[in-house]
Amino acid sequence: MSRPMVSIVMPVFANKSGTEAAIESILSQSVTHFEFIIVIAGDNNDMPQWLDRFANHDSRIRLIRLTVNVSRGLARAIGGEAATGRYIVVMDAEVIALPH
Repeated sequence: MSRPMVSIVMPVFANKSGTEAAIESILSQSVTHFEFIIVIAGDNNDMPQWLDRFANHDSRIRLIRLTVNVSRGLARAIGGEAATGRYIVVMDAEVIALPH
């Protein structure tokens, strides 16, 4: 994939139900040329394996697995450092994005 215009950074913690809806809202965007960086912030039981399911089905998703628990702000910063897009959008795992 060529360099995306937008990098979307989403730190995730332990709330699967809210996280799934937020991820689906990003993947359903009318604009499709983006990278989606999901930062798994620390030890979240089965969260990394659960998120692999999304990453295996959509090449726009990049997972960053942190081995220690970190704050939401630090997780965002780590995701921002990994971003390759011209613009960075920060998305929280509890927020639903409108499709446009």
